[in-house]
Amino acid sequence: MLRRLLYFLVYSNLFIAACAVLMAWETCRRLHTDISIGSLAGFLFFSTLLSYSFHWYLTPAYTGNSSRVRWLQHFRPVHLALFVAGMAGTIYFFVPLAAYWFWMLGGALATFLYSAPKLPYRFFAWLRTIAIGKTLFLAFMWTYATAVLPVMLSDEPAPPGWLWFILSRFFLLYPICILFDIRDRDYDKKTGIRSLITILSVKQAGYIFWGSLLANVMCILILAGTVTGWSSVFSLLLPSVLTACLYDYAKRHVSDLLYYFILDGFMALSAILYLSAGI
Repeated sequence: MLRRLLYFLVYSNLFIAACAVLMAWETCRRLHTDISIGSLAGFLFFSTLLSYSFHWYLTPAYTGNSSRVRWLQHFRPVHLALFVAGMAGTIYFFVPLAAYWFWMLGGALATFLYSAPKLPYRFFAWLRTIAIGKTLFLAFMWTYATAVLPVMLSDEPAPPGWLWFILSRFFLLYPICILFDIRDRDYDKKTGIRSLITILSVKQAGYIFWGSLLANVMCILILAGTVTGWSSVFSLLLPSVLTACLYDYAKRHVSDLLYYFILDGFMALSAILYLSAGI
């Protein structure tokens, strides 16, 4: 029963949508923005549910030992219902934020372009051949939605240290995205998806992985001298340390729960620590 519930939360995209909300909440709290998190949280939750449902609904049932793809094929009507709910919720929560449409439009367009190559049309299929920076693109999308957007929606000037916080988040998300691309490397090659990770060797991709984590640590240490204390720094560093510890293991294992629950969960881990400790 618990395993089925976990599969539902993760594979239905409800888990990743909750992670987006936690990450945005953390940004607002750490940077002391003056926005009300309510409407933004609702918008991020449902827009993430919408975009991920759209992305996975277009994912073909390729041959492979993927429990997520099997779940998707078995519960396709549920997935479609969640897609519709995501669209309705996104529209509903966009209305209170409509004055900030300019900042939100870019994120919406970027989200669509990431999944567009999966559409069964020649132009969109052509995007697969030029999407070399898709890993960077995905990390940027998540950073923008959960770290940049909460600052842009604030009526106050950007707080001290905000740039280092945003960079530290990007350099955590990018290594996690690299692990996903290393896992999908053979499949991407077979389906004609070109990315930096399919062009480089696994060893070269590892250099980018470790370099990004090092940049993440440097940004956090710089941030420590501006707006945070050492207990808060620990909560930011722990996800990076755990991601580093899983590097070799993740390269050898393709478990969907490892990637879509544990690694995706690392993105929101600092927010959970921040919330539980009341830092």
